[in-house]
Amino acid sequence: MSSRVEDSREENRKRDRETRDRDRHRESDDRRRSRSRSTDKRRDYNERRRRSPDRRDRDRHRDDDDRRRRSPDRRDRDRDDDKKRDDDRRKDNHDKPVVSRKEDKVEQKVKEGEMKERPMAGVYIPPFKLAAMRAAMDKSSAEYQRMTWDALKKSINGLVNKVSVSNIQNIVMELFRENLVRGRGLLCRSLMRAQHGYPDFSNVYSALVAIINTKMPENGELLLKRLVEQFKRAHRRNDKAVCISTSKFIAHLTNQQICGVILPLELLTFVLHQPSEENVEISVEFMKSSGQILSELSPKGVNVIFERLRAILHEGNIDIRVQYMIENLYTIRRTKWAEFPGVPEGLDLVDEDDQITHDSISLESVYDVEEGLNYFKADPEFAVTRSSSTKSSPSGTPGNSAHFVRRIVYKFSIIY
Repeated sequence: MSSRVEDSREENRKRDRETRDRDRHRESDDRRRSRSRSTDKRRDYNERRRRSPDRRDRDRHRDDDDRRRRSPDRRDRDRDDDKKRDDDRRKDNHDKPVVSRKEDKVEQKVKEGEMKERPMAGVYIPPFKLAAMRAAMDKSSAEYQRMTWDALKKSINGLVNKVSVSNIQNIVMELFRENLVRGRGLLCRSLMRAQHGYPDFSNVYSALVAIINTKMPENGELLLKRLVEQFKRAHRRNDKAVCISTSKFIAHLTNQQICGVILPLELLTFVLHQPSEENVEISVEFMKSSGQILSELSPKGVNVIFERLRAILHEGNIDIRVQYMIENLYTIRRTKWAEFPGVPEGLDLVDEDDQITHDSISLESVYDVEEGLNYFKADPEFAVTRSSSTKSSPSGTPGNSAHFVRRIVYKFSIIY
């Protein structure tokens, strides 16, 4: 019995030993096979690269460059060419004055600016060089007119961007020193851009326009025409942001009595004719800005607008957010516009006798916005017109504008 057990154990050990040996040989064969496979792949890849035409061309060019680089004749010929080029450059610059590298860069930038369609645009010129260029230029030349135009545009943009309730008197005096007859297009464009970027300052911009409008009514009229055309264009495109900012500017111009009552009522009737959510929101923002003044100038017209808003609210076809806006507008009206005064304190700077109202502006008319005034145009009689504009005031009477500005400053000092 014991011998049988021993024989069976021995057979099991032998079988296990054979199984381990067979597994070990199989693993070694697999490793050898995979190694040979990777070697074959690498060999095939290198062979394909060698047979590639691009590789052959690159190798051939590289060998040619190496041979050329190693050629003594080629080195001597290149050295002679470099020496000849340096001699020619030295000979050309022998008679020229010595100029520093910084001045050379400035001259190059100035020449690049002159070659462009708008000379000097975007090119910094040192003040001493700019003064020398102005002194050397012909006062009637197109280059000089271009330089004065760029200076006028830069000055108007800077003054409009700096205006506020506290410094409006200084800004007005500096603006009247500029050529606002020639730059009325620049002034309107700068005001519209600044107001669209900062709608909360619409009352400040409208007060500035009211002061300029008393001496130059064509500026206020051009601004109203551009605002009307911009509003109609934005409404066709469903641009709610531009519609709200433009209507808000028109509302504050109405508060300053630059715009008559016809245009605001037409605008409100137009947007409430098809009461979408955007149109109702435009009308609500307009009434917040100009409701107090419109209630004094045309109470019947304001009652009609509020009746239309009440009907829209009862229909309930608009969003709940816009319904809350209408209800809030009724609350503001019951408080007699205490939170939204038409002309805030410190911006009522123009007397009623000096105000000029443009009642002929209508939403139904099509106006020429005079886009050509935004761009430079050479004037053959520039010297004559410039001398006449410096001798007279904007209204044509010498000294009249200076007296008006002094009155504005005096009234401003009384307010504060």
